[in-house]
Amino acid sequence: MHALGAVLLTAAQQSENIKIPSHWDAVGRISLAWVLTFALGFERQLRGAMAGDRTFSLLGAATALIGVLAGNGANTILAGAVTGIGFIGGGLCFRQTVEEHEVLHGITTAASIFACAAIGAGCGLGLTKEAIAATVATLLTLELRHIPVACCCWTTTSTSTSSSATAQAKAKAPRRMPGRRRRWRRRLSRTPARRC
Repeated sequence: MHALGAVLLTAAQQSENIKIPSHWDAVGRISLAWVLTFALGFERQLRGAMAGDRTFSLLGAATALIGVLAGNGANTILAGAVTGIGFIGGGLCFRQTVEEHEVLHGITTAASIFACAAIGAGCGLGLTKEAIAATVATLLTLELRHIPVACCCWTTTSTSTSSSATAQAKAKAPRRMPGRRRRWRRRLSRTPARRC
């Protein structure tokens, strides 16, 4: 874990565009980190993950601030932040037994939180091109499974009666909510009403 912080700090010190930022430059770096990590969190929230846009943007802004501090001479603070992010990611993972098999949930969200911390630290250290490239690569990795692939075996022999029957079946089927909303609806239906 400490190795990633050391690598980021070494890369930042070797880059010729790294110098002690002014206050507005630091604010710009933190804002860019917030925007980039918010995009990652928004994607995770759309997919029903346990950590969403607020969590990701908070982590990104915080690690960007830590990156700014590390660039100003606090060398070990970045290594401590990486360790703390590891604990947050570990808290998102849990095992569940399904039909005599153990399944690990939350590992993708934990890995994307780790990427979020690295993106925030990169922005804080002034490595904006690298942070943008890492954000694009992370979003592509997360969304690659959900990109629709065109099917080359379209059939045109369907009759109008079968398509109308399919349309009627879809109209009668109850509309399902996304996974996260279903969970909250179940939780809300189980909890007793609170009085203010």
